[in-house]
Amino acid sequence: MSSRRVSRPSHAQRAINEKAEEDSQHAEERRRKREAALLKNSDFTYNKPSSSTTTCTTRRRKSNASSAHPNAGTVTLTRTQEQRTYAGVRSTQLPSTLHKRTAYHDREPSKTQEPANDDDNNNNDNDDINNANLYNRHHNHEGSDEDKIEDELDGSEPEDDRQARITRHGRKGNTDGEHSDTTASDSSRSSPSHPHRNHNHLPRKRKATDDSSTEANSDTDSKRAKRNSSLPSSSRPKASDYPCDVRAILSLAISIHRSRIASEAPFPDADLEGQIAEEAFQLACRAKKKHCKSDADLIKVITKTTSQMRGELKTIAHSMVDLFFGFYKDPEKVLFYNRSTKLRANRRRYKHLTADHAFLYEDPDKLKAMWCSPILFKLIKRMFFKKKNDDGIRSSEYFNPIKPPTIALAYATVRCALDEWSEGVFDPVDFTTAAYKDVYDELRRGLAELAEDPEGERELTNLGQELWEESSARFGAAPHAKEPAFSQEACLTAIQHLKARAERKRQETGEEADVDQ
Repeated sequence: MSSRRVSRPSHAQRAINEKAEEDSQHAEERRRKREAALLKNSDFTYNKPSSSTTTCTTRRRKSNASSAHPNAGTVTLTRTQEQRTYAGVRSTQLPSTLHKRTAYHDREPSKTQEPANDDDNNNNDNDDINNANLYNRHHNHEGSDEDKIEDELDGSEPEDDRQARITRHGRKGNTDGEHSDTTASDSSRSSPSHPHRNHNHLPRKRKATDDSSTEANSDTDSKRAKRNSSLPSSSRPKASDYPCDVRAILSLAISIHRSRIASEAPFPDADLEGQIAEEAFQLACRAKKKHCKSDADLIKVITKTTSQMRGELKTIAHSMVDLFFGFYKDPEKVLFYNRSTKLRANRRRYKHLTADHAFLYEDPDKLKAMWCSPILFKLIKRMFFKKKNDDGIRSSEYFNPIKPPTIALAYATVRCALDEWSEGVFDPVDFTTAAYKDVYDELRRGLAELAEDPEGERELTNLGQELWEESSARFGAAPHAKEPAFSQEACLTAIQHLKARAERKRQETGEEADVDQ
């Protein structure tokens, strides 16, 4: 037979049990003190029954107010754990503090409590007298707070003293270690036997205010530039920080800067980018016929549009790639037996387009007409010529014709959009300088090699002119490139006719004057 092993409580469990017994003893002692103070003050006689129902009988002194009520002589209070019933008198006629205290009358004495000796009884009597005096002072003073007498009966300090001490030692904590330990022990004693009381005696500390953070926030707000102010924000300047006249210059400068970046150096270094931004700002000032001195914040507002321009171009390319090159969108949402087929088809398509730069051809499958992919025309048109105030129209001198750096940049964004389908399922890829500047440089070298041949240079120029004409056709030609509405010969003929008409009119006027004479 297998003997069952008897589990013995561990040392930690025994310590917990001893602590619980000690807490119950302290709770019972505090309850007796409270009952004695209440009964001595209001002349209550308390007889503890054997059942869970508690009966209290009181003899009230005869007075004008009490004699008016027929049942004012003796009051019997019956209370159970579920509800309270006051027989013979309204609850408002009982002592106000009794409604709080009677909740503790139902608790039986702890079974583990040891009989107190004579010294303890004497101490308890003295404590009862002191508590009764405190109770009398509470009822003699009108309008006093009941929480204050409750704190005094429990041996804790009043709320006003506590708040004063917290103010002296700091709101976030008490530096007096002795008082902190005492408060913690009191709360731990009251928690096992009086759960509701523990809630009422939680330390009431106001939430500390972090003055340093408030001052920092106020300083930050004070440094923030107001709209239409002459000074920009010190943290991150933007165009809306400046007044209207400066914003108009910035708008034109940004358009010039984006156009030059797209047509000259799509991936510039910091020095070249700042130089282009400075020149764009000066050109905008001359175009607006205003004199405005540039500073670091103005240049920063202009240069941050470089990455924005590349990001917009890549977003447009992403929306076109699956349509132009035949990728299956959302292959994971199709039926199971078709899912793997769609994934494999997308991967094969990606490998074919990226091998030998097939995506540059007008016909990727037959590799015909390199640098003439239909996606190039759509991409240039939607990026720079979608609206009348886009960069291609406002700064048309940089796009007539479309230059090789712009063509290389457009194809680099197409390659980035293709890389999002490398695994057969769409997975976003960022168009960053570190990842795709080498791709751009490779494409730019390919166009430069094509331009080394005179015939190739001529065809490359024709490609740029075709891109310009097709993209800007809906808006008409640029203002500086418009042909005259009438030929020079027609204008000369009109001038001669107007001169003859004026001479004839003068002659007719002279003849009429002679006839009148």
